[in-house]
Amino acid sequence: GTTYVDPDGKPIEVQADAFAAAMLMPRHLVRAELKTHGRDLERLCETFGASMKAMNYRREALSRG
Repeated sequence: GTTYVDPDGKPIEVQADAFAAAMLMPRHLVRAELKTHGRDLERLCETFGASMKAMNYRREALSRG
C-alpha cells in the first residue's frame, strides 16, 4: 500500500494513532489511573476500553513527555 507522510517525513498513520490515543485515553486520566492502580495494564485496558497494544503505546508516549 501507499504510505503517506507529512512534510517532516513522519507517516500520517502514526500521527492518526497518536491523536486517537490522546482522545480516547486523555493524559490526565491515564496518569491518575497509573497513580491509583500502578502499572496494572489489564485494569487500564478495562478502564479505557483499549487493547493491550494501544495501552502500551499510550503509556510509552506519556513516559516520553
